[in-house]
Amino acid sequence: MIMYNKDKFSLLESDMQEFSYMNSTKYKLRVLSSAVLENVEGNERYLVVNTHWSGKQEDVYTQINSGIEVVDHYKEKYNIKNFFCTGDYNMHRYGFNEYKEVTGYLDAKEVAEASGTLVNHNCGIREGMYIDHIFHTPGLSVKRYETVDKNYTNVLSDHLPQYADFIIE
Repeated sequence: MIMYNKDKFSLLESDMQEFSYMNSTKYKLRVLSSAVLENVEGNERYLVVNTHWSGKQEDVYTQINSGIEVVDHYKEKYNIKNFFCTGDYNMHRYGFNEYKEVTGYLDAKEVAEASGTLVNHNCGIREGMYIDHIFHTPGLSVKRYETVDKNYTNVLSDHLPQYADFIIE
C-alpha cells in the first residue's frame, strides 16, 4: 500500500505487478506497487515503489531486476529525479548488499545513522533484524528515520512501520 498526502501531491499514475515467479491471481503478495506523484506546485515529480520480496535466494536477482525495470520506466516517462523504494524486502540472509550494489540506492536507515538523525534502533520485527527498508535516490538527506513503536502500532501488523523524513534540494 502506498499512502500520500492529497493536499500536497496528486497521483499521476499507479500500477501493480506480480514478480514473474508468481502465478497467483487471487492473493497478491509478491508484487511491485508503484505511484507517480506530483507536488501541488506542479514542478516536481516523485516515484514510490513498494514491494514484498520472497526471502528466497533464488529470487533475489529477479526481484532486483524487476524493480529496476519499474523505476527506469517511470524515471524516463516522467523525467523523475527522486524516487523511493520501500517495503518488506525479506533480506534475512541475502539480498541487501546485492540490492544496494546493483542499484546504487541508499538505505535511509543507514544514511540517518551516519548523519545522526536515526531516532531509534528498532528493527520492527520479533526476529531482531531489519527486513523493512526505505531505499532512495543518492543525494537526498534523511532528516529523520524512525521505527514507529507508539500506541498500538505493535498490534496492527507483525512489522512495525519504518518512517523517514527527507530533505529534497
